[in-house]
Amino acid sequence: LACAIACMLTRSRTDVALVACCLMFTFICLWVRFALPFMFRAIAPDRRTAIAANATPNSCCGVGAPSAAATALPHLPDDVALVILKRLPLVDLAAFSRCSQATHALARSPEVWRRIVVPDHAPSIRKALAALPAGVEQRCTIAVRGGLYREGQRSALSRFLGMESATRTGIRIARPVILEPAGDGDEVTVESDACEAITILPGAEGTVVRGLCVRTAAFASHAV
Repeated sequence: LACAIACMLTRSRTDVALVACCLMFTFICLWVRFALPFMFRAIAPDRRTAIAANATPNSCCGVGAPSAAATALPHLPDDVALVILKRLPLVDLAAFSRCSQATHALARSPEVWRRIVVPDHAPSIRKALAALPAGVEQRCTIAVRGGLYREGQRSALSRFLGMESATRTGIRIARPVILEPAGDGDEVTVESDACEAITILPGAEGTVVRGLCVRTAAFASHAV
């Protein structure tokens, strides 16, 4: 506006053309800001009615569905989606939860976190415990299949360099869980060279650890 006023005071042909361009630009900005949204608001109801009339209930875009928040996956009801999510590895489940708010809420359903099987859902007990979401308050069962699990071991580089003082962290339980073998005949052995192979932290009262054979591989280490 200051440029337009200065050009009007000089009253030259070039300045008049510049003033005209400034006025045209101002008119376009005002039209985009006020007129265009008003036109879309006037047309949108009729267009939504036409789309809803031509849409089918099983439309892939979700039009005709009960609501956008009713289901996280347009093609599947939530109960079927929960059956699928319970079989996913925890890494894939975390990626699914980041897709939208609906998938995030579905991935944090207590039904999904009722039972976690190692190594089907997570490669180690520590990673299974670290993946537990904070919003789920129920006590999760960490079922471990038979085998030897090395938890709290030093890294390969630390072992190669002979770094005995390298920090080693065992299984740290920060919330109430049930840690047990997956089956009655599964023999689970947890080997650790940390100071405490399994540590139950404050806030994890009610934790149950049963059926595991804990083997310490360092002097002055404690099993639990």
